Amino acid sequence: MQCTPYLLYLLICMIIVTASSRCTIACDEDDDDVPDSRSSEESTTPGYSIESIYAECNDSFVTTMEYLETLNKTGRFPEESDLTPLCFLRCFLHKSGVYDEMENVIGEMAVEIGWVENLQTIDKCVEEMDGTPCQRAYSLVQCVTENNLRKMSDS
Repeated sequence: MQCTPYLLYLLICMIIVTASSRCTIACDEDDDDVPDSRSSEESTTPGYSIESIYAECNDSFVTTMEYLETLNKTGRFPEESDLTPLCFLRCFLHKSGVYDEMENVIGEMAVEIGWVENLQTIDKCVEEMDGTPCQRAYSLVQCVTENNLRKMSDS
């Protein structure tokens, strides 16, 4: 499945969520790397929309569309020491179903929503994940984005 520019703009295709997805936010109060974190909550509302995921994660981790555009175009945030956008990505991965409640990456979901073409990409990117939970989320998004950007430039 090929990502359209619109989907790439809205956080590299990973924000399409199937109607049957059940998503959670795992930004716990006791996480040291989570700035201004609110309490953990689990959503039972199936079928988050693009807008609702962005809005919900942005309520706790304010991240501008400009930041996301830069990430989509370059594979990096303009200021990588700011943990807020990194934690926004962590929240987003949970809500989109790419992360489960135990911080495991659900590769099949990443393929299903068209974020990656195959599980090998996710497996490679998971191996590169390191740091705190929010840094790990950023590392995953960074790796997948850079992979997608390379594929687009090769086309």
